[in-house]
Amino acid sequence: MRRPCCSGIFESAARDQLGFSVDYRLRQDGGTYRWVMVMARPHLRSAGEFRGLVGVVVDFEERKRSELLLRRTQQAARFLANAMRFGSDHCEARTAAKTRP
Repeated sequence: MRRPCCSGIFESAARDQLGFSVDYRLRQDGGTYRWVMVMARPHLRSAGEFRGLVGVVVDFEERKRSELLLRRTQQAARFLANAMRFGSDHCEARTAAKTRP
């Protein structure tokens, strides 16, 4: 069985008693994937004794989708702006060539 990508990070953090934060794609039971952020920090007793890690998993799939859509929209806008600039430069060059004596 394949181990989750965070297991090594989690084990190292527990061994070294350190906090961590990592983003990764989590596969759900139905086979779909979602972006999640895992954050954990050491949990200590009042005397400073390490008791383990306390953490949360935050699903941010919608944010990732929005970011991807924004990037694609920006790329398309840059492409169109460049195409329009090239087209107008090309038209000006053709017009200048026709008006020469």
